[in-house]
Amino acid sequence: MPVLTLPGSHLFGRFTLGLYQEMQIADAIVSDVEQYADRAVRLAKDREYRQSVASLIAARSDVLFERRDMADALAACIESEAARVS
Repeated sequence: MPVLTLPGSHLFGRFTLGLYQEMQIADAIVSDVEQYADRAVRLAKDREYRQSVASLIAARSDVLFERRDMADALAACIESEAARVS
């Protein structure tokens, strides 16, 4: 089931927004409460639409999970912090 996000000032909404932007998926991002309600109802009732959004997310998930550059950056950060506290 696709997860909708209504980005606000809190990290969880901004984080999900960033993931969807990285994957170039706009269908799961809404800009206000009315749009959130409309999109949630559509996802719940329209099986074809829900499956198309879910398929798009699945097809583009490698953008998030197959990122050697991000793994290397995280490793460098951990090594730096480990060296700093040792």
